[in-house]
Amino acid sequence: MKTLKLTIFLLPFIAFELFSQSLLPEPSEKNEIIQNGTQRITKPEMRFKHFMEIRSFPANDITQEKRINAIKSAESLYINGNKKAITLAQQPEWRPIGPFNIGGRVKSVAIHPTVQGTVYIGAAAGGIWKTTNGGTDWIPIFDYENGIGFGSLCIDVNNPDVIYAATGEAVLNSAAPIYLSAGVYKSTDAGNSWFPIGLTNAGAFSKIYVHPKNSNKVVAGAVGYNGGFYYSTDAGNSWNKSANFDKNITDVSINPNNEDEYFVGVLGEGVYYSSNSGLSWEKRSSGLPTANRVSVQMAPSNPDILYTLFEEGGSGGTGSIFKSTNKGLSWTRSFKGGDDFFNGQGWYDNYIMVHPTNPNIVFAGGIDVWRTTSGGESTASWTNKTKGYSGGSVHVDHHCGAFNPLNPNEIYLGCDGGIYKSKNLGDDFMELNNSLDITQFYSLDIDKNVENRTFGGTQDNGTLGNYSQPTYWGSIWGGDGFRTVLDYENRNQVFGEVYSSGSVYPFRRDVNTGDYRLLTDGIRSDDVSGIWDPPLEIHPSYNFALYHGRNALYFSFSNGNNWEVAIPKQEYKFSAIGISPLNENLIYAGDIAGRLYVTKNHFETYKNVSPNGLVARAITDIECSRKNAMTAVVCVSGYGTDHVFKTTNAGDSWFSISHKLPDVACNTLTIHPENEDIIFVGTDIGVFATFNGGQSWLPFGRKLPKTIITDMKIQGNTFTGSYILRVATFGRSMWEIDIPTDIITEYEITSPTGGEVLTGGSQYNMSWYGFELPVKLEITWDNGLNWFTVVESLNSDSFVLKMANKETYLNRIRVTSLSKPEQVRISNTFSIVPVQKGSILATSSYHFVPYGIAWDGQDLLYATSFYENKIYKINKNTLAVEGSFIVPGDSLFTDLTIDRTNGKIYFHKMNSSGATGTGGLVIITDMQGKELKRYVTPAKEYPIGLELVDNDLLICDRDGTSRYIYITEPSSGKVWNKVENPFKERLGPRGICYDGSQYLYQASTDFNGDVFNAGFIVKIDKSNLSAEFDRIKLMNKNNAINCRGIEYDPADRNIWITDFGGNIYKIAGFETILDAGEINHYNTFFETDIYPNPMSDYTTISLNNISDLEDIEVNIINTLGEKAKHFYKRFDKGQNSGFIQIEGKDLNSGVYYLVFQSQGRILQSKQLVIMK
Repeated sequence: MKTLKLTIFLLPFIAFELFSQSLLPEPSEKNEIIQNGTQRITKPEMRFKHFMEIRSFPANDITQEKRINAIKSAESLYINGNKKAITLAQQPEWRPIGPFNIGGRVKSVAIHPTVQGTVYIGAAAGGIWKTTNGGTDWIPIFDYENGIGFGSLCIDVNNPDVIYAATGEAVLNSAAPIYLSAGVYKSTDAGNSWFPIGLTNAGAFSKIYVHPKNSNKVVAGAVGYNGGFYYSTDAGNSWNKSANFDKNITDVSINPNNEDEYFVGVLGEGVYYSSNSGLSWEKRSSGLPTANRVSVQMAPSNPDILYTLFEEGGSGGTGSIFKSTNKGLSWTRSFKGGDDFFNGQGWYDNYIMVHPTNPNIVFAGGIDVWRTTSGGESTASWTNKTKGYSGGSVHVDHHCGAFNPLNPNEIYLGCDGGIYKSKNLGDDFMELNNSLDITQFYSLDIDKNVENRTFGGTQDNGTLGNYSQPTYWGSIWGGDGFRTVLDYENRNQVFGEVYSSGSVYPFRRDVNTGDYRLLTDGIRSDDVSGIWDPPLEIHPSYNFALYHGRNALYFSFSNGNNWEVAIPKQEYKFSAIGISPLNENLIYAGDIAGRLYVTKNHFETYKNVSPNGLVARAITDIECSRKNAMTAVVCVSGYGTDHVFKTTNAGDSWFSISHKLPDVACNTLTIHPENEDIIFVGTDIGVFATFNGGQSWLPFGRKLPKTIITDMKIQGNTFTGSYILRVATFGRSMWEIDIPTDIITEYEITSPTGGEVLTGGSQYNMSWYGFELPVKLEITWDNGLNWFTVVESLNSDSFVLKMANKETYLNRIRVTSLSKPEQVRISNTFSIVPVQKGSILATSSYHFVPYGIAWDGQDLLYATSFYENKIYKINKNTLAVEGSFIVPGDSLFTDLTIDRTNGKIYFHKMNSSGATGTGGLVIITDMQGKELKRYVTPAKEYPIGLELVDNDLLICDRDGTSRYIYITEPSSGKVWNKVENPFKERLGPRGICYDGSQYLYQASTDFNGDVFNAGFIVKIDKSNLSAEFDRIKLMNKNNAINCRGIEYDPADRNIWITDFGGNIYKIAGFETILDAGEINHYNTFFETDIYPNPMSDYTTISLNNISDLEDIEVNIINTLGEKAKHFYKRFDKGQNSGFIQIEGKDLNSGVYYLVFQSQGRILQSKQLVIMK
């Protein structure tokens, strides 16, 4: 393969084809089936699958909790951020730039019962919108809440200022909508403000209703995680769930005249009826076929009449409508649609609604919307009223509809193309998308020579651009649009991607002439399943050179007319490409498993550089420096690791620049063209910026919704120094913001910023910016009364300090330049809490998934990689990778144990990860991985833990009715005995280790269905293996650790843990050794109980075991380490119990710490939450 530089000489001889020589028809909306490996699935399924896959890897799923925790972390940065050093003189405001005429997916419509023209809609990923003029224009009213994806809205007809909003889009074939949910919200002022009212443990919602006869009765149908029928009898203040009815509720229908009577559609089952408000349910599906998704609605004017829309025959089935005239006791078929009614996606487009006063008028939504005016007496009585597939003006893929209660002839429809209205029961429709900027973009590109010229690919609304006038966006190509690239030399030439013939392919279009061409020549026929929006890039130096990633990586030197393979098909799909503007042959390509390939000679050779400091998360963007050819920055998706990494040697090594960046999926980044210490990153909760090369990050700008940022570019001029950051969002269209020039860059401490709560004995990276080096570093434990020198002279801008194991709340550091003593800064206060069971003492992230882990008795940990046959050697002190070797077998090694006396390693290997019951092997090797022996494991269900205990080998099984621990002879696997594992939770037992004397420790997980719930270290006495002796719950900040491997460190009695997110933790164990002098820091008998906690204005503290104390002093400390309030109480000598009442009227809402002292000695500390 020739380098790009050599190819330039061939350019005069390349015969470029004219676009018009290969014109293709615009893509049809009917092409809804896409190839995914050996599967054929619908486009929406592929879209949702990719959305979750890229965020959850290496796990299979992820819940909304991760995203909401990241939002909380981001909010704390506003409070604790050191704005002098790392932010701007004044935060600028974001402004929307459209498109304002396209719309996006609408999932719910609620119409005001008494005020004509007031309508609310819920967007799939764009919040809630309100119109007061019948849809002429819209305003957003839910931009800053945690849940931006919507399932259903409803209005209390008795008090229309009260609105209920159920977050989480009810899509049945994916967990993606759950990720954007946050329970149920309520407004009491017509949407001006909102507050959460619960059900955050439910994944997504199909319907929510407040009953017209009783405003206190609210019901909701939930799908996915914790699906079921929920009801409230106190207007949402508390909720109950129907007992023994844990089902996916795909629709809910109420009897407006009877508040106890409900019908629901149940996924895969049919229709159920309750006459007692959901206390019990009766299946009423006589005459109904098998189905997947079910919609059902009563006729409000005659509740004996019901209609149901079935996805008949299971997932991907045809659309069928059935009618009942006896409250569901029997059903008759009314309509059977053709293949194009659902076109394989009835799990996605599926609703039915009945006229409020005429039970014969019914609308049913699938790909299009169908209507009957005669009660559905026959299939012929149903007519297609929108005809989106056959050239109609209404967009396809319908999700919701509503009749105007003031004029039932007026209806509103919500679909993938936004919101539509008909004033004559569907005979004609008008689009109402003006100012409704809820378009879901995958990408953007900008014309750097024209200020407001922007292009982007969208979900189901094509590839768009405002190429002719700034405020009007037009279509470049229809269907789904994906990545978009503008030819910077021929600025009318746009490259994009479109679904065609079972896959997604690049195209080229001239927006001036209209000529277009699909660019498929050279793409391998067996390479049809890249990621949903496969990467597409243009070379920054040569506009004829394009790069495209699928399972293989391709390049073209002919504007895409012909493609060549750069890197052949790999195990994982390519997800990002980065090209150096300074070295035309230096190119990076990353995949969804975190593997990053680098070539320095335009693919004559290339290598995987991800082991050099990257993590096992999907690589989402790669940006190369404009000032140093060896420098690049990448960002990754997922959770549980750092997210932004930098190289200064073309990938030979990488280091994290993610300090203070919330743990959230990152999708895109860009580097300032003049000052490369300024980097912006787009995440699933907004935009963050660093102004010091990643030492610290803050949310950037004001008034940007809490939306997913998918792409970003900087537009500006190096001569004027004026720059704009423009971003694409997945649900709130596009936005831009001015990048201020008045960035404060004076010397400052960047870490700690204040408010951190650190664990005693842990290591923390102190950092600063702008000081003349060298510096002196000092620390104080008492708010500056006494200072202690940490380092007298330090020629660096950071230092890793081990925290003392003491409880202190007023700690600060001081940094002083030795050559310029006037450069001195003191940090805000931070806290230290003593190490306790389960505290995280150290952690490190990796590019692979460490599963089993074992200590070699010296300086190394050996870790298996679940998805490969490599064993990694890891320094037990620094947790840095020091080497690796290959072991027999392909992958799926779940645990290992080392015979330190004889120099042997025992591996436990599964035969298959797809299902239980396939068994596995025990493989014995030497310390270099050379196989010595293998035998079939007695763990026949799901081979998991493995540990040498004295002269026996313990072999564990995760699944099965008894979950046995087998006691075996190590060399043969002969079973001496077996006992039941004491941990009985679903998918529970994991790795196991031994302390060498008496106790075993097992990593254990608890799953609710297939959703991870909690992780533990379970302590087991070797004399009674079937009994649990003790346990530690594993938490990383607010998130449970999805643990896998485990090993005991006899040096400090702590424990190493691996997790399925690609991390290794050092966890404080059951017998943690404290620093000398700190063991008696607490009075271990002193007990407190706080009720209520959270508190509003008052709380009471109950005190026990205080007979040896004469007084108690209570300090309330805020998260900045500042004393907010002080209380003191004396007790009678010998008194064993008492109480203290705490008043907090003058304290703001937030988290505080109660520190109990007596005669200068700290007794205990507890967290107090104040909510007002």
